[in-house]
Amino acid sequence: DEVYERLVYRGAKHVSIASLSDFKDRTITLCGLSKSHAMAGFRIGWIIGPERFMNCYKRIHEQTAICAPTLSQHAAVAALSSPEVSLEYMLTEYQKRSDLLIDAFEKDIPYLEPVKTNGSLFMLVSIRELVNQKMDEMTHHIDQDEEIKKLLKDDELSALTNGSFPSETAMAYILSKTGVLMMAGHYFGQVGDNYLRVSFAPEHETIVHGIERLKNRL
Repeated sequence: DEVYERLVYRGAKHVSIASLSDFKDRTITLCGLSKSHAMAGFRIGWIIGPERFMNCYKRIHEQTAICAPTLSQHAAVAALSSPEVSLEYMLTEYQKRSDLLIDAFEKDIPYLEPVKTNGSLFMLVSIRELVNQKMDEMTHHIDQDEEIKKLLKDDELSALTNGSFPSETAMAYILSKTGVLMMAGHYFGQVGDNYLRVSFAPEHETIVHGIERLKNRL
């Protein structure tokens, strides 16, 4: 899945797995315009791979999606044929927003340590200090928040208040305390349970507002 192939920053370079020696004949590459050209709602992309795989894929595709909407296909042609001024602007803006968040987490927001990202629209923040210092407070706070409890099933509430999944506990606690939603790293695999995922896709003003909430309420 190389949908983020164009969204790289700070001198980083995307390397396609299929471009590596000995990998071309055993790699299926998925691409699209949803990230690089902000066309997520158009539902259009493409797949590249060895002929033996593509023949199988075509048989499945013919019985499911058939083809992308005509409007989306014309929009894709326009996007791919146009100068990349918009993409360059997006990259500049996303890096600015990423830098803004990294600076805030490093200097002003307690308990959360940023992991600098060189691509995509997201970054991770470590919650190890938050968990080490405030787990009891977090679980107690969640247990007392009736609005949060309304959103959870009994087994989900139990998991949050007994600390089974620290990133989910941290996510619920921060949402309750600050009104800022960050995604639990646990959702992306067990290895992510010491992290939260933060998006820097929102507008600059929204990010600044979120930073102020985290600084003043966490």
